[in-house]
Amino acid sequence: MHALARLEDRLLGDSLTLPPMPFVATALMRLADDPTADATRLTGVLRRDPNLAAVVLRVANSAAFGGRAEVSSLAQAVVRLGFDTVRQLAVAAAVAPCFAAPGFEREVRSLWSHSVATSVIAKEAARGLRVNVEGAFLCGLLHRIGEPLV
Repeated sequence: MHALARLEDRLLGDSLTLPPMPFVATALMRLADDPTADATRLTGVLRRDPNLAAVVLRVANSAAFGGRAEVSSLAQAVVRLGFDTVRQLAVAAAVAPCFAAPGFEREVRSLWSHSVATSVIAKEAARGLRVNVEGAFLCGLLHRIGEPLV
């Protein structure tokens, strides 16, 4: 049986399952949509995932977001980046393991870089068109998610 036909059978037969969204990413997405949420609550949730917290700190201190002073606390990083960017980082971190294919690390790294770049471009295009920016970001990030599986 051809690989594409086998994949289609698994998708239609519900025998193919994707990993669930990690708790912290889900909680951050919910909190970022809550109009009563503040940076303190967002930081509290973020502290539950040290790897994601490290990513947020690294991005906050990157050239793209860097300010005059280096951010040294998670709370400062959340304020510098804003809720939407923290949510996008959480989604990207949660989705990244889906792009794993042992033995094909170089190809997967290229695919991941392409997906991240596409998500950023899609987000900016959506912002210019005044349409759903978050939806465009997710579509860009996930548009080739099935390729490592295939």
